[in-house]
Amino acid sequence: MDYLDGVELLPRRPHKGVWDVPLDDFASDPASFQAALADRDPDFIRVADAAITGPGGPIGVGRADARLHALHKFLAGKGYFIWEGGDGVAKYIARGRIRGFWEPITSGEISMTKDGVLYQMILPEGGNALRRLVVVFSAIHTNDNEASLWRYFPHHYQHLRGLIPGDTAILRIGDLGGVVGSFYGDTLDAPGNATAISALIARVIRSFEIPPAQVCLLGSSKGATGAVRHGVALGLPFVAADPVLGDQYYENSRDDAHFTGPEVFTSTKDAVFAELLASERPTGARGVFLTSPQSPQHDMVAQYAQSLGRPTLLFDSSDYRIIDHPWGPGAVLGPTIMAVNALILGWSLPEGAIEL
Repeated sequence: MDYLDGVELLPRRPHKGVWDVPLDDFASDPASFQAALADRDPDFIRVADAAITGPGGPIGVGRADARLHALHKFLAGKGYFIWEGGDGVAKYIARGRIRGFWEPITSGEISMTKDGVLYQMILPEGGNALRRLVVVFSAIHTNDNEASLWRYFPHHYQHLRGLIPGDTAILRIGDLGGVVGSFYGDTLDAPGNATAISALIARVIRSFEIPPAQVCLLGSSKGATGAVRHGVALGLPFVAADPVLGDQYYENSRDDAHFTGPEVFTSTKDAVFAELLASERPTGARGVFLTSPQSPQHDMVAQYAQSLGRPTLLFDSSDYRIIDHPWGPGAVLGPTIMAVNALILGWSLPEGAIEL
């Protein structure tokens, strides 16, 4: 159900059919493949190759197969996203076809703005007045090879409703774009994505007349990237558990596991977050970071927390359950929820770093 006045749905894309093509057509002649794609402009693409099999599905295979890895990125940059695969076939869907195709949207379970942002608005239960808002950004799916479109909108912090005041609404925002997500930023096929996400958050705050000081943006890992990005851009409070603020680690040390680069994105995360620092508005909104010395993101997160012009608190956890990035938000769930409640209730928080 759409709770927001003035939010228009995307127009339906005229049906343009299915294109069946072997993977080797792309691998052997990318330029001809690109020309054929532009000429056909299909709704769906089915790419066949014997390598696309096994429990990892097309994304898992694409992590090891250079041909498929490159195709995933190329098609994501053109606005085609994997929605199913296996048994020798990877299936892609055009962005413009998703609204009329994906059952969670057609059934009203989730909504999509006119700019293509996926969201779900959860109002306070019973007769509670709406006074506060928590915006939850989705992390990467717990199955990082998930091929369905749900990989763009997994629901984390599922028990949040019972852990925050009853007068608090929850706005969940999906991350449609790229191969495993847009990281709530701009991609080649959606260069206005970040602006559209910020506009949705601002529209909700305005529509329900929620004081900005009683709003908190929340996320872990990729979701934390979104919380920091839009918290800084909008001058809103946020709680971010181990955000990914740069591309180099995953590109160089994890074989491009996030499928980033200029084939998909308009800018690097490093450039985006540097620009946000340079243009930060001094609203006084607080920011809370959580990280761990065991995480490869630790130093970048700690440095960014110190560089922001707003009051910040950094929880530095040595919990034995944290051995790498990503790590389960449950390892720091207690301080995370404490910080969320402190921000939306106006409670004081210290500044600096606290070791856990």
